[in-house]
Amino acid sequence: AAPDGAWALFGSGTPTMDITTPSHLHLTAPASGSVLLRGYARAIPSVPFTVTTKLAAHTLDVSQNHSPLVGLGLREAATGKSYHVILACEGGGAYSVKIKNQYWSNLTGSTITNGDATPATTGYGLLRPIYLRWVVTSQTDIRSYFSYDGLVYIPVGTASANPGFTFDEVGFVLYAATLSVSLEAMFDWV
Repeated sequence: AAPDGAWALFGSGTPTMDITTPSHLHLTAPASGSVLLRGYARAIPSVPFTVTTKLAAHTLDVSQNHSPLVGLGLREAATGKSYHVILACEGGGAYSVKIKNQYWSNLTGSTITNGDATPATTGYGLLRPIYLRWVVTSQTDIRSYFSYDGLVYIPVGTASANPGFTFDEVGFVLYAATLSVSLEAMFDWV
């Protein structure tokens, strides 16, 4: 079934959504010649909360060298500011995929700041599936995690973070980078 009306696509040239694959939300961020974050988000629940998703598939394993990404984000809808736990291609091709935190000052990436990355070794983001999790204890104390099995979660980085803005949405983020190919991701559940 389609997600309920609480969810909304965001970003200019929004991603396309397909629900024809059983039990999966298939999002595609179209290729773009400019920096543009896209996604699908909904209002956050009451703080504190935990949100987890199962990222079942993605197309980061093609040779893309302009830092495309997929993952789970917290965002401020009015400004487009966002903080993510993502799989990102680090500019070295398909095997440089890392799991990390990243901040965007708006949807067009005026300021993009990379945070902690765990594991530091590249390529681990290619394993499937990957589970991503936010543990939010307050607007200034959040922690990101990942898991390969959905049972044991590993923190991304060594400390909780203060994103520096008041987030009011949580959801999926995709960035196709400035390439000529679209970026796809399939989420089993959130």
